[in-house]
Amino acid sequence: MRLRKVGRIAQKLLYAIPAWRTYFWNSHAERIHAAYGEFAHDYETLAQVIEDCSPLHLLDFGCGSGRLIPLYLKKGIPNIHCYDVSSEALSIARRRFPDSSVHFARSIRELAGLNIVFDLVVCTRVLQHIPPDEIGEILRRLAGMARRIYLNEATQPAESFFMFSH
Repeated sequence: MRLRKVGRIAQKLLYAIPAWRTYFWNSHAERIHAAYGEFAHDYETLAQVIEDCSPLHLLDFGCGSGRLIPLYLKKGIPNIHCYDVSSEALSIARRRFPDSSVHFARSIRELAGLNIVFDLVVCTRVLQHIPPDEIGEILRRLAGMARRIYLNEATQPAESFFMFSH
């Protein structure tokens, strides 16, 4: 038990280093996709949010391997942008949706450079992975790029990849 706790502490310390964080998510992308990539348990709720907002421009912030893209396509959202820190996860998403008009980005700066105010930003189980010293800036950036934000976050460390409570 002590070794596991030391490992979690070391992981959080390393996680503060952006390059290590990218490595971490790249090294887990295939496994995360295999475990969660086909989950559709929240489609009904998110479909209702999409119907209420009728977004023309949507950003999936922390899209991973594109779990929600089938819903966005089904709802006919014309401009879908997906961001993730993991190039491996984005590669999986691109392979899954090669003919779609989904735009993928690995940089928040790249998204900001688009000068788009997104009608809806979807952020599902992502903020818990952002270190406390960065969460304020990330939330300010998201708020500045969005008319509406849908957040779905775990509040308890029930998931194996849960990292931070904000």
